[in-house]
Amino acid sequence: MHDLVHDLALSVVQNEVNSCNHYSTGNVRHLLFDLLKQDASQLPNNLSCLQSLFLLDEEGKVDSESLIAKVISRSKHLRVLHLSGCSFEHLPNNIRYLKQLRYLNLAYNGNIKRLPNSICNLQSLEILDLGGCTRIEELPKDIRYLISLRKLMVTTKQTRLQENGICCLSSLRILAFFECENLEKLCEDIQNLTALRELFIEECNNLVSLPQGLKYLTTLENLAIVNCEKLDLTMEELELERKEDGSLRKLWIGGVPKLESLPQWILLGSSKTLQHLYIGELENVSRLPTWFQDLTSLQSLYIKNCPKLSSLAEGMQHLTALKRLMIGGCPKLSKRCIEETGEDWPKIAHVVDIIVES
Repeated sequence: MHDLVHDLALSVVQNEVNSCNHYSTGNVRHLLFDLLKQDASQLPNNLSCLQSLFLLDEEGKVDSESLIAKVISRSKHLRVLHLSGCSFEHLPNNIRYLKQLRYLNLAYNGNIKRLPNSICNLQSLEILDLGGCTRIEELPKDIRYLISLRKLMVTTKQTRLQENGICCLSSLRILAFFECENLEKLCEDIQNLTALRELFIEECNNLVSLPQGLKYLTTLENLAIVNCEKLDLTMEELELERKEDGSLRKLWIGGVPKLESLPQWILLGSSKTLQHLYIGELENVSRLPTWFQDLTSLQSLYIKNCPKLSSLAEGMQHLTALKRLMIGGCPKLSKRCIEETGEDWPKIAHVVDIIVES
């Protein structure tokens, strides 16, 4: 995900970006500065019109912190600050002066431990990427004041998220937790994220449960839960009183070894809207639930590396919208889905595109 965002951001400004090999003495609007190839002394003096800075410092040999502080002091109109892969320990406190900043990418900084609370003054900020910042001890205490934030990627060493924090970000549309190795629970008031469209939870190996408020996220369209080895998804409470008012279209469940059967609550009341379903690395799932036959809008189904899975759900022949089915790493299931002769073939014979790996 982060590589795609990085490539997209570079492509957007490709025709306008200046590198320090060929910038003119005039006002620079977009600047790509590679500290492996260029000396910090080559930084242009006239940055008053700078809108985008892409700083590359993969080896961390330069004092990029002072360089960033210098750029900020000269660039009051900066809107994009891309610092992914840099290795500075502190984000300059004068970042609070970037009132027009929309995009801040600090991803994969292995040294930064804490963000200045002044970052919460950036009320125009729409995207904040902290993914892969594995040494961040905690998020800023006033993060709730980032009132324009729409996309947030988080890596933190916290075991619990602070109250009145992330879940107060009412404009948030995309929320991702990556490599939060200590995190045991998400914020309990997650239902306050009424604009949330996408939720990604990946490599959070100490996460033990999901919040009850998840069932109230009726605007959620994409949900991914991947590689969370202690997560227990068997919450009967979420089965109760669930209306079919969800909007989920894509669902990924994988790498959750405690899971033995897919719970119906995971659909979040979206059995009529779900279009794409990925199930993978579920070593203890032996069967698919009967509610599979209710997924009337399902278009694609991917089942990978579920060695105990022995059969498809009953009624799958009625899923007329299903166009693509892929099965791999499931020896028992693959045998039952052999074309024409497999016991489960009648359930999937109507599917146009079928790939079954033996």
